[in-house]
Parts: sequence; C-alpha cells; structure tokens
Amino acid sequence: MTLAGTGLSAVAYPLSHGGVESTAFLVRSGSDAMLYLGDTGPDTVEHSHDLEALWKEVAPLIRAHELHGIIIECSYDNSRSDKQLYGHMTPAWLLRELTSLRMTAGVPMKDFPVLVSHIKPSLTAGLPAEARIKAQLDAGNADGFRFIIARQGMNVVF
Repeated sequence: MTLAGTGLSAVAYPLSHGGVESTAFLVRSGSDAMLYLGDTGPDTVEHSHDLEALWKEVAPLIRAHELHGIIIECSYDNSRSDKQLYGHMTPAWLLRELTSLRMTAGVPMKDFPVLVSHIKPSLTAGLPAEARIKAQLDAGNADGFRFIIARQGMNVVF
C-alpha cells in the first residue's frame, strides 16, 4: 500500500502477541527499507512461525543492502520467565531471533542497527530497565548488531 502524500509504501506482516495478532510493517522509499515490528513474542514461546516467515521476507533486502534498520521491542530483562512474557521479548530471545534472521539472510550483520523499543518499567532495585536490557543485549551480541535503546523524542538515522 502506498502512504498518500509521502512517497512511502508499506507492507503489513502478522506477528503473534500472546495469542492475539500484532503487525510488522516493512516501510519502503524506493529501494530503501526499514522494518518496524509491533508487540511480538519469540516464535518458540508463541508457538508460531510469524517471525520465521518475516525473516524470510526481509532476508533478500538484507543481502541487497536495502534494509537499513529494524525497530523491535524488548519489553523485559532476562529474569522474566517465558510464562510471563505475554507476547513480548527478553534480550536472550531477541538475540536468538536476530541470529535466526542473520542465518536466514546468510550474510554478516555486524553494525546493523536495531532500535530497541517498548521497554517496560521495572520496579526492581538497581539499574533502570533500559540499562539492564542494553547490558544483556551487549553481553550476548555475538553477531555484532548495533543496539540503540529508543527514547522519547530521539532522532535516529539508519
């Protein structure tokens, strides 16, 4: 679908969010693309193949250097149990899904920008949720993705 008056187009893809459907949007301007995912849990926990199907769709864009970044949620830190994810990600699950994307694309994704959104506040003492999630992502980042924590009002150039 074209987005009137913008020069942009978007394609919607289904995602699983705790038993209900959510959506990812592949937004394009000519050959340039960006992927935005709404709420989603990992395929394994959600008993779905939505992310696997999405990775297959965008893999050719990665190989062609047309996909310039991903915006994806990571709501909880790794201390959250799978039974309490309710259709969301932890750093460990996000890293597994991004590794699956890299393997599907079949190319290195070092320094590929991933804007991490939808971090839920934590009532736990210590580091704020954003800092804890960023540290856990960085610690397990064997593929070298460039994680950026979304903050209200920030400008990001992919």
